[in-house]
Amino acid sequence: MRAALIGVALLTAAFLLAPLAVMAWSSFSPGASFTHGAGEWSLRWYRALLVREEFWRSFRLSAGIAAATTAVCLAIGIPLAFALQYGRFPGRAAVLLFVLSPLMLPGIVIGIAALGFFRGLAGPGPAWEILLIHVVIATPYVVRVFAASLAMFDLTLIDAARTVGMTPLRAGVSVMLPVMLPPALASAVFAFLASFDNYSIALFLGNVFVKTLPVQMIEYFEQSPDPTLAAMSTFLLALSLALTLALHRLIGIDRVGAR
Repeated sequence: MRAALIGVALLTAAFLLAPLAVMAWSSFSPGASFTHGAGEWSLRWYRALLVREEFWRSFRLSAGIAAATTAVCLAIGIPLAFALQYGRFPGRAAVLLFVLSPLMLPGIVIGIAALGFFRGLAGPGPAWEILLIHVVIATPYVVRVFAASLAMFDLTLIDAARTVGMTPLRAGVSVMLPVMLPPALASAVFAFLASFDNYSIALFLGNVFVKTLPVQMIEYFEQSPDPTLAAMSTFLLALSLALTLALHRLIGIDRVGAR
């Protein structure tokens, strides 16, 4: 039975990772196609990527919006998670449902609604509009991850810390901070990816001067589909792996997953 489960897990992992492996393999194609023969390798498309300023401009825009989105979501989501988990007030369930509702709506619906809302109010500009809506769609991830961690936290640990002479504030910070760091980092990663990878919001709110990386890549694929896209995707994959390894060195992936 155990061997069968391990086999299924390996097959599932291979199925999920195979497209990524093919993409990375295609990025080294010497020709203008997404396939190449055995033994044929080239950095042609990585060199082409280096001079594609539109990709790096969109990358900087997406990274900046995602970083700002993450900071705002943490500032809003963590106190909100505390209030929803430990607060006892009328309408608590309705507030929780309202906060999590963006997760239940298709991105295209939110994009169209945001477009009509900001155009009717003469919004602050495409980049700021994308940022605001990304906060709306990413905050539920922070609230959900943090609330789940708080539900597993034993409050008697704070009482135990107070018995040794700590003030309530110091006891709360000393006990909860080490425990809450992994879910804080995990929720930050979810919020960053939810913003960085979003396509539908930027498609409706962006313009010719403000294009996030997903929009730029889709437009490039429609105009000139060559392995430059595979090179960019492989770069993003390597960046994600580096971030994962950094998190593992910092706090341990098992601690993040346990929360």
